[in-house]
Amino acid sequence: MTAIILDIGVIVILIVTCIVGYVRGFRKYFIGMIAAVLATAAAAYVSNRLAAPVYDRYLREQVNTHVAGAIEDLDPKKVVMDKLREQGYGDYISEDEVSDIISQGGDYLENISGLLKQKGADNSEIELLRRNIDGYFNSELPATINQKLDESGLTRYIDNVNISADQLRECVTRAATQSKEDAADYIVEKAIKPILVGVIRTILFAVCYAAAALLLKLIVFISGVMDTVPEVKAADRFAGLVLGAIKGLLYCSVVGWALSMFCSTTKNSMTVFNADISEKTFLFRYFFDFFYK
Repeated sequence: MTAIILDIGVIVILIVTCIVGYVRGFRKYFIGMIAAVLATAAAAYVSNRLAAPVYDRYLREQVNTHVAGAIEDLDPKKVVMDKLREQGYGDYISEDEVSDIISQGGDYLENISGLLKQKGADNSEIELLRRNIDGYFNSELPATINQKLDESGLTRYIDNVNISADQLRECVTRAATQSKEDAADYIVEKAIKPILVGVIRTILFAVCYAAAALLLKLIVFISGVMDTVPEVKAADRFAGLVLGAIKGLLYCSVVGWALSMFCSTTKNSMTVFNADISEKTFLFRYFFDFFYK
């Protein structure tokens, strides 16, 4: 449905801009086009500058609190010990050894692998344990974080957060060697903040563009620039029609650029719009792909 709406939007924009260009003529419409370019540049600049500060002011504390709540019950040492017991190493490796290995810093999986080698484990057993531990953290931890975000109401702005295996591993390491608050801050900064800042930037761009366009129209009206433009003639109307088509393409390009930035900053993880939706369109994809690929 979104793909159909986007294609219809392209057609409507081009038709409307061409009609308006024909009616107003080249000279008047050229002034309007310059105003649109200025509004786009101003909106892009302001939204890019304000997105992160707006996030820090209104969302940062809330997000950090809920992610910290998700990590609060995380006990890497207990998880590792449970996985060791499942593979029959519970009687050979003590909890103190596991605690020391994880707390010493570095890659905890490499540390555990080294400990198992000292205990006589072969490579297949070590690899199985690594997969089991990684699999647990890669499924349980993201699910808990997303659940907390859902409870906070933040899923109105983002869908499920995709956290890479490397980020999860670093989060677990920080929770074991530093603090759970530090682990939560890391996940927020690396996986969640970029998505929310991207959403905020897109919203700010739309609001700022509308405000800038309205302000420029008001300035043009007050200045009386349009009053000095001669009466529209046939040649001027035809040139206005051509300029209208160009302006329509410009508008479509701005929308394509804004949505491509949205997909990039949200890591293409949103269901409301993503690159897959663009691929289902017939017309809009050309504007989107120009900036996204």
